[in-house]
Amino acid sequence: MKSSTVMTIFGCVIAAILAAIGIELVTRQGRIENKREFVVENLTDQIEQFIAEGHEPTEYFTFTVHKSELPIAGEDPEIGEPEYDEEITVYGMGLLEIPKINARLMISEGLGNTALRYGVGHYSESARPGQAGNCAILGHHMKAYGSIFNRLEEVSAGDKIYITDTAGNKYTYVVYDTEVMWADDMVERLSIDRSDSAMLTLVTCCYTSEGKKRFVVSAYIL
Repeated sequence: MKSSTVMTIFGCVIAAILAAIGIELVTRQGRIENKREFVVENLTDQIEQFIAEGHEPTEYFTFTVHKSELPIAGEDPEIGEPEYDEEITVYGMGLLEIPKINARLMISEGLGNTALRYGVGHYSESARPGQAGNCAILGHHMKAYGSIFNRLEEVSAGDKIYITDTAGNKYTYVVYDTEVMWADDMVERLSIDRSDSAMLTLVTCCYTSEGKKRFVVSAYIL
């Protein structure tokens, strides 16, 4: 076989391999997102069933995953330390519903990486849902439309937000303000003590001409 023919065959093989690698890289994230959406929906159904069974407000719905399962690029937590254990237990403490944006998500205790992959997280140092004080809940702004908090910016004053804890207590909040701010200002906002009433703060990332900021929703309980 002539060397030119061998080189041509070799070149075709290399091109095919590179094409296959390229297709894998392009489609991999889409497959991950599709699988994540399935897991999110499944876990939301499970915690809804857990709530229907009747539990104490301090009881958690738990599930365990490997730390490498369905990672999100740049998913460092806004507050607190990341989780490093190989197997991570996520603690579901309630259900969040925002009819305006068709959001129905499990609320996990804490803001660790894994918890925020499958729903939204409750800032543990803030008030619990329904309690006096500021209850802070954070979620990722995902790429897939309708995923986690990527439609949160559509929420506006007057919209209602519902939180149901594991005991079946359902709390209704009404949005009174939305604001875009830098991350440092967001952390300061979450630390504000509003102990005289029950408030709710929702936070996600947003992208502006000035860079990555935070979109913050403030609501009061009815």
